[in-house]
Amino acid sequence: MNLKNKKVYIVGGLGRIGQEVVTGLLEYGASVIIIDRKTSEDSGPTFKNNPNVQFVQIDSDEVEAAGLVFSEAVDNFGCPDVFINCSYPRTEDWASNSFAKISLDSMRKNIDIHLNSYIWLAKMAADYMKECNKAGSIILTSSIYGLKAQDQNLYHGTSMSENLTYGIIKAGIIQGSRQMASYYGQFNIRINSICPGGVQDKNQNKEFIEKYSLKTPLKRMATPSDLMGAYIFLSSDLSSYMTGEVLMVDGGFSIT
Repeated sequence: MNLKNKKVYIVGGLGRIGQEVVTGLLEYGASVIIIDRKTSEDSGPTFKNNPNVQFVQIDSDEVEAAGLVFSEAVDNFGCPDVFINCSYPRTEDWASNSFAKISLDSMRKNIDIHLNSYIWLAKMAADYMKECNKAGSIILTSSIYGLKAQDQNLYHGTSMSENLTYGIIKAGIIQGSRQMASYYGQFNIRINSICPGGVQDKNQNKEFIEKYSLKTPLKRMATPSDLMGAYIFLSSDLSSYMTGEVLMVDGGFSIT
């Protein structure tokens, strides 16, 4: 699990999951380049004052703009050994992407800024690795709902609702990672996806948390720290013969 001398780019590195992943990457010796809408001022002293952390701000969810920011980061900091995307780009009307309220414009926009940016940035990362002759690892964040339909019963009696676009995006990320794994394997570049289960949030509806936990063999929702180990493993050489895989980290939710 030694990540010393590995340069890791992580999109969404200051998000709830991302911060835990960055903490783990640093613990195992990696140098980390965080690409996020937030800045170093939002990161706290652990990251801000760490010489092994660099910050790159991205101020637009547009795919083309994200690609330009990533290219500039590689020009400044060098070719990635590992590329991770655990960002969660979405429009302001994301909560209205239910079957009853969704608009075509919102669905298109969210697929573009989330699914398309994930796949395009991953392709860019793989191409940089190929050019640099790196045996790299790319890790994309999908979800249990990239493989399973959302259980409507979980939302009954809560203020929450199903989301049409989310499952489309997360399923696309899985298939995109498999397709890239099939092509880039010849260059010794691995592409895998991680499917987290539901991550508990202090603002979530209590009834939803209870219902979700009852459906999970471990009887609880995930915390960000529960997910960190999977990203570290796929970043390391311990996973050197894994590509095109879908790693479920869901407390058993997907087996029920």
